Amino acid sequence: MNNNFLKNAMTSGFIIGSIVIIYYVVLYLSGINIYEPQDQSNYFGKIDYLIIAMGVFFAIKFYRERELEGLITYKESLFFGTASGFFASLAITLYVVAFFKFISPETFNEMYKIAEEQLLTQSISQAEQDTLMKMTKKLIFPVIIIATILGNTFIAFLYSIFVSFFMRKK
Repeated sequence: MNNNFLKNAMTSGFIIGSIVIIYYVVLYLSGINIYEPQDQSNYFGKIDYLIIAMGVFFAIKFYRERELEGLITYKESLFFGTASGFFASLAITLYVVAFFKFISPETFNEMYKIAEEQLLTQSISQAEQDTLMKMTKKLIFPVIIIATILGNTFIAFLYSIFVSFFMRKK
């Protein structure tokens, strides 16, 4: 892996991540909170996948044309698209954590209450419920971070599999 690869993957990834973040901010300012469980915004919450897909396509295309003189193998394309998706997911993760910690902590609290209500329907003792809720409160942000990074990187990988098939030029 050379410096140009990493530099281009980071740049492409942060551009993709920034576009997704701008999309999230526009939705939030429009009163659509994709993180609210009872909100019917699942449609809006999936458009970010389309943004990532288009971002991966253009990232691979620009990398192929600008850095590789129009030639890229399937492997290089797949790796570059996935790496760009990874860096995009890092940017998105920073926004998601900031959203739950600073922008809209009430959304996090609402999600926590829903988890607590679901736990109350379980047939376990009060002591076990209390222990589980304490663990949930401690582990929720690490889980959100890991899920956001892995989830978005995996989505970028899946798109890269498809896009790389059409982008390869030997």
